[in-house]
Amino acid sequence: MKVDYKKIGFKFLKITGITIASILLLMFLLPLLFPGTIAEQVKNFANKKLDGELSFKESNLSFFHHFPSLTVSLDDFALKGSSPYKNDTLVAAKEIAFGINLKSLIFDGAVNIDEIFVSDGLINIKVNEKGQANYNVYISDEKKTSADTTSTSVRLEKIDIHDVKLNYTDISAKINIAAKGFNYVGKGNLDQSIFDLYTEAKIDSLDFTFDGETYLKNKKVDADLITRINTNSLAFVFEQNDLKINKLPISFIGKMNFLKDGYDINLKIESNDSRLKDVFTALPPEYVTWLEKTKVKGRTDLLLTFKGNYNASLNKKPDLAFGMNIREGSISYSDSPFETSNISLKFYTKLPSLDTEQLEVKLDTLHFNIGNDYLSAKINSKGLKNISLSADLKSKLDLAKLSKSIGIKGIDFKGNLTASIKSKGEYNAEKKLFPVTAGVINLQNGEVKTEYYPNPITDIKFLASVKNETGNFKDVNIQLTPASFVFEGKPVYVKALLSNFEDINYDIVAKGELDIARIYKVFKQKGLDVTGYAKADLSFKGKQSYAVTGQISKLQNKGILILRDIKTTSELFPKPFFIKEGLFTFNQDKMNFDKFSANYGKSDFAMKGHLQNVINFVLEKNATLKGNFSVNSNTVFADEFMAETSKATGKVNDKSAVAKEEKSDSGVILLPENFNISLLANAKKVEYDGLILNNLLGNVTVRNGKLLFEKIGFDIIDCNVGINGFYDDLNPKKAAFDIRFVAKNFNVKRAYKEIKMFRELASAAEKAEGIISLDYTVKGILNEEMQPVYPSLEGKGVVSISKVKVNGLKLFGQLSDKTDFESINNPDLSKVDIKSSIKNNIITVEETKMRIALFRLRIKGETSFDGQLNLKIRVGLPPVGLIGIPVVITGTSDNPKVKIFSKTGQEIEETKYKK
Repeated sequence: MKVDYKKIGFKFLKITGITIASILLLMFLLPLLFPGTIAEQVKNFANKKLDGELSFKESNLSFFHHFPSLTVSLDDFALKGSSPYKNDTLVAAKEIAFGINLKSLIFDGAVNIDEIFVSDGLINIKVNEKGQANYNVYISDEKKTSADTTSTSVRLEKIDIHDVKLNYTDISAKINIAAKGFNYVGKGNLDQSIFDLYTEAKIDSLDFTFDGETYLKNKKVDADLITRINTNSLAFVFEQNDLKINKLPISFIGKMNFLKDGYDINLKIESNDSRLKDVFTALPPEYVTWLEKTKVKGRTDLLLTFKGNYNASLNKKPDLAFGMNIREGSISYSDSPFETSNISLKFYTKLPSLDTEQLEVKLDTLHFNIGNDYLSAKINSKGLKNISLSADLKSKLDLAKLSKSIGIKGIDFKGNLTASIKSKGEYNAEKKLFPVTAGVINLQNGEVKTEYYPNPITDIKFLASVKNETGNFKDVNIQLTPASFVFEGKPVYVKALLSNFEDINYDIVAKGELDIARIYKVFKQKGLDVTGYAKADLSFKGKQSYAVTGQISKLQNKGILILRDIKTTSELFPKPFFIKEGLFTFNQDKMNFDKFSANYGKSDFAMKGHLQNVINFVLEKNATLKGNFSVNSNTVFADEFMAETSKATGKVNDKSAVAKEEKSDSGVILLPENFNISLLANAKKVEYDGLILNNLLGNVTVRNGKLLFEKIGFDIIDCNVGINGFYDDLNPKKAAFDIRFVAKNFNVKRAYKEIKMFRELASAAEKAEGIISLDYTVKGILNEEMQPVYPSLEGKGVVSISKVKVNGLKLFGQLSDKTDFESINNPDLSKVDIKSSIKNNIITVEETKMRIALFRLRIKGETSFDGQLNLKIRVGLPPVGLIGIPVVITGTSDNPKVKIFSKTGQEIEETKYKK
């Protein structure tokens, strides 16, 4: 039988065409068959399950946004985070789309979300110093009841993220991660409580910073990962994870469990038998540029581990460790005739509990050659304050050859360096222990030249030796004989002999002059600029005990230091500091400020005085620095000292959701315990935040960790104000203060008009005018924001009213309305002394008598700092007030409640300060 292939082919094409057309028709019809229903259910579900402020511009249902998935798209999506970051953006995207499971939709009529797509957006994760994060926005299911008719659920099988910016800022762990061009596809049975997540990820640019140090900058990342996730306990097991940071292959395995107050982590990241050259590709960009001109050979192993529990409230932190081995390494820069060869390194460091005081460093091997020159070292240390040390270092180097062979950008150095150091033992200042040490470092014919300045620093000589044969402080001997250099034809010379660290015997000579602007250019740093001239001729000789025991005549400390036209500019301050002239002379234990005049912005200062016990203060940890100064100024603009900087997660001028400012760690002003310095200040004019203080005069003393105010006086709006008291930091987050204010003949109308702070604190004074005086003492606690903790405040004093006209105060207005005594409203008050006291967040007003028109009032009672009232008033009727009407005022200052013929008020609850 003859087969009609043409007919069969036509029939096949017809069936295929009808099928494709049906599918396409279904793709168009499904969104029409469920007009708004699916989108509305998804929106309702999101609002119900997300505990964060959610917003978006519009929603769409389509097959074609993420073909072939049926998706509900939310355009211009934004979700804010959980407490304590409820006002900061957690996720923002041009589009977030939720994929709908077709089988459940068609056959069960249920909306099951099995895919999530995020495009062109921001993920901004934050963790504060207490370990509280902003991503806890998902509301977990409670026990479902039979009445639960919800038809929307999440059964995720795929997460697709495209072109997203990811920021992770963890203040508690001092970690910051910024990823640009973050692309991610994750697949798995995400609806299961335990599932494997298969991930492909690419990052165009990754930055990683720990404790202020940047370890990765602008790095490309390719990742192929398998992660087992347990949603019941929020645990992650990293089973197979292969990464590439630029060209460096890395694998990591481990686990991470999120706990109630932190996390439990065990990560192991390693790169085995990799090319040394590939390691440099993972370093900051300047190394990559250097690498293009450099031949690098050798093999390396890298290991990073992060293991332990993190709980900020219990002060538990994981252990961090890093190790690196280099074998058969060599570096040859560009066409240099010299090669750094035979590079070998065995290095391991550990930071238990992220505590720098427990830092461990094991440098088992460090060695390289440059021809016949070499450096070889072994160093093992533990601790930072108290150090257990074992070190053996030897070197013989021609620094010019080293400079050419490794090609350090922007700097050339020369000289012959030899070193031989052996040290073993413990350094402990409290126990007066010093490692047994024999060491010499000798640099001759040295020279340094950088790209920032045309002329080098020449004739650098440095000969130093350290010797200790017993391991005790008293047998330490350090000699610097000498250190010297020449810059722009002017020599600088330093010679120092130090011995017996139990009672330091010192002999130090320093001579020379410097053009600071020029030498600064040699070692230029971004964000800092320095100019000026300095000249020194100093000689210090004696023993520490001479200063301690008052044997000042045995000291041989003398010399002179001259500073002129010193200008310093820093990113930390918006204005430059400019020292016009500084003349400092040294005599025995004193440093005299014979002349000192300076400017900061438009502010000027002239200071004269001295510091005492200077040498002992430098040498002894607990020694007290004493001093006495007088400071004169024509004008001080305090606003100019405010640094205009902030920590931000984005660019400075970025107005996107990324650029939310991070508050830096706050705390009270800490004062040194070992200062005893007095300052007599005399400023003709001080301006601060719109406030103008004239003729400021008084004593300020820093003594034993306290700031004392003694007879501080100034004029403001023609009123003389006096302040006495003290400030004492109790810990980094809390301070105590005790201050007495005295202000005489204070013009209320001028104060409201000219003093911003007065307008904010006493808004009721807007329509008042007249003269008042104040004599008040208050003490209490300041919080970490340097704001008063109101329940802690205690005080008492008197406000004296000479003649004040009060207009529009609601308390008198309500009293006038209730009593029908119109003259009580907008009263004139004269010769009234209002005595009050403060305790437990309540201001108690003693019985106060006042006359208003023909009426005689007696007022007493309580008010709180949040405006609650409990006042009792007796309105004495004319002519002499023998007959009175009892009145009680409760409520608040904004909404007072007046009861006539009543003596029963409403007690205000005290708020006691919890120490």
